[in-house]
Amino acid sequence: MARFATTLACQLAAAIPEAAPFIKKALNTNPGLLRSNLAAQLRHLVYEPFKAAAWSGPLRWTTLLKGPSLIVIDGLDECEDSKDVQAFIEDTLDFSKKNPLVPLRFFITSRVEQHIQGCLEKDQFRLENLVNHCSHDDIDTFMRACFEAEIKRNPVIRAYIGNHGDWPVKKDKDQLVDHIGGSFIFASALFRYIVDPTDDQSTPMDRLPHTLNMNPGLDTRYAKTLSRSKNFPHFSDIISTLALIFEPLPIIGIAELLGIETFEVVRVLVNLQSIIHIPGTDDLPVTMCHTSLCNFLTTENRSGYFFTPPSFHLHLLYRCYTLHDGKQPDTAAALYSISRWAEHLEQFTYLPPTAQGPILRFPQTLDAFYAHIFAKSENHPHFPDIISTVALIREPTSVTKISKLLDIETFKAVRVLVNLRPVINTLEGGDLPVTVCHPSVHQFLTTESRSGRFFVSPLYHLRLSCNYFSLNLEHMLAPTLSSPIVIRPYECRSGFRSHWEDFLRAISEPTIYDEFVIVELYVK
Repeated sequence: MARFATTLACQLAAAIPEAAPFIKKALNTNPGLLRSNLAAQLRHLVYEPFKAAAWSGPLRWTTLLKGPSLIVIDGLDECEDSKDVQAFIEDTLDFSKKNPLVPLRFFITSRVEQHIQGCLEKDQFRLENLVNHCSHDDIDTFMRACFEAEIKRNPVIRAYIGNHGDWPVKKDKDQLVDHIGGSFIFASALFRYIVDPTDDQSTPMDRLPHTLNMNPGLDTRYAKTLSRSKNFPHFSDIISTLALIFEPLPIIGIAELLGIETFEVVRVLVNLQSIIHIPGTDDLPVTMCHTSLCNFLTTENRSGYFFTPPSFHLHLLYRCYTLHDGKQPDTAAALYSISRWAEHLEQFTYLPPTAQGPILRFPQTLDAFYAHIFAKSENHPHFPDIISTVALIREPTSVTKISKLLDIETFKAVRVLVNLRPVINTLEGGDLPVTVCHPSVHQFLTTESRSGRFFVSPLYHLRLSCNYFSLNLEHMLAPTLSSPIVIRPYECRSGFRSHWEDFLRAISEPTIYDEFVIVELYVK
């Protein structure tokens, strides 16, 4: 910012000639002024000359008619000298506080970097977060103006329009605006690529379709910015969470979801405000400045060290589970965990085994996650029978019918299943079907090498077949039972046959089953 004060002084003299004599006087009085610090230069070359000119006749009447004068400073965050930026803000605030009647206002656009944010928490500043305003229309207007100017300049485009009509057509322009996603930096880069190529063989008309899927060299900027915080604790978890969550969370929500302190999230994100929108308060959502950042983080050959592995969905799944386990959904993170945990499970289970893990945290695999959940109910009575029934029964059935089939009280079945809601759907009401949340749960339970002590043996089909047979026999011997019929006779006959067939199929496999186990199941 070496020439910042002198630039403002020149523009001030041009816009308000009455200030020029005071600027000249300051330079004559203090010949070494241009070598002094920024605060001194601003005070003697800008603020004091404006203040002196403001009370002169012409400017006073102009102020009364049109209001205060305005100095616009665009892109303050792009100044590399953070100390000078802070000095400018602090000196401006000090001058405004001491001279509240001077008709001078500042309009500053900037990303709120850490060194800037600390200076802005003052009453003299009114902050407006552009994240709260949709910039789609602004981008559309910007691109339309750019194309109109280029059409006037470029004879190739004019010739094309003469033969083919409007360019770009509305459909292509709308797609381009959607792809830009509200980022003027992205918009400028794409437009430059379209109209000013390095490849002289192609035309703007050829290049426009290619821009809809391109990243105009932002990877270097992303990597450089992320490097500012990479050594902070929890950096990888925080960035990976931002890349993979299905809806934006506030800072306090990210902290709760990851089980860390809010200040630890702030410490990582505050250095990344040029690529990540950091709201003014901890309860507003954190968002990325452009969708290309998410694409960068999830593409390993682009992001390298900063790559977010898809296996991180498992960690988020586990965190979601621990958050809403027995707790009221009274926070953003808890609400997210309830509504989105299944999507993290789905994303993880779709990955090939080589991409699923391991990740360096508990649980290391999906199987460990399932085992962790089933362990919460394994000490309850009838746990093995209930889980085996849910895993092997052909058609989803209700808690009431499961209880009847196993000859146990309904509340005991509910007590087992209620802790397993992350993997088994148990809706309110005993007549609604119980289902597994994902096919991988069934695969886990029926694969001994994966489930270990939670393994559901196919031999259990014999137990289910016998139970259905017993219930059908009861109906035959006492067709006019006084109590309500929970499982109808035709269901008993169908269940008996289907599970008997499944049992015979299981023992026909080339596996030696322990005859004692089979007899024990039958006796039960």
